[in-house]
Amino acid sequence: MLEINYFSFKKLNNAEHYQFHTDVRNLITKATPVTLGIESQYATYTVYYTDEDEALNLIRKNTFYQKLVEANQVRHSTSKGLNFFIKSSCFHFTPAIKQAGLRVQIVFDQNKTLTTKSFNQETASINNLISRLNRDFAADVVTLGITDWLTHLQAENTAFDTLMSSRHSEDTNKTQLRMSQVRLDTDAAYHQITKRINAQIVLNGEATYKAFVDGVNNLIEFYLNNVAIRLGKNTKDDTTDTTSSK
Repeated sequence: MLEINYFSFKKLNNAEHYQFHTDVRNLITKATPVTLGIESQYATYTVYYTDEDEALNLIRKNTFYQKLVEANQVRHSTSKGLNFFIKSSCFHFTPAIKQAGLRVQIVFDQNKTLTTKSFNQETASINNLISRLNRDFAADVVTLGITDWLTHLQAENTAFDTLMSSRHSEDTNKTQLRMSQVRLDTDAAYHQITKRINAQIVLNGEATYKAFVDGVNNLIEFYLNNVAIRLGKNTKDDTTDTTSSK
């Protein structure tokens, strides 16, 4: 008997999942919800599909983490450069510069795990390092000529902190929808549609629904093949079940 095959969405990634439901909606639009007798079910499905679209866009547009990583790498580069400069001064032929370098190097050695800390911890550690050098080793800073280094590092650290704060500010304005939940909602609404259509086939016959059912089953086969290729597995796995949704 003609029926829509059951499809488990677990192995679809977010983009595949959203595209599958987009394709199904296109098939429904072509057949029309009225003809398929799913007006109520389709209305619910559309609500959850829209939620999924919003949640996926949130993921796609969330570039803040990458920006934070890049800003963090910038201050890492300056911090490492300053450290190398100080290390080289420890071997300087001028005794005063050598002694200043040795004293300041002790401070850097005490902060050698600085770049392995969390973002916020590193920000605080850099602030403390710069403050300590300018306060307790002011003469050595002048002798070594690293005032510009410290000023530059402070500016990069402040820029990172500002970016971090702007991320928190924007997060409060973003959707609270989460992909893991809206996927389940969309899937549940989809299964209600397939159950409804399969039941109506039993009651009304196949003719009205055949083109739509064939279209959905072709989509299912297409996505199963895509998943199998991506995962490097045979298509006959637990992603599919040839029994109807009941």
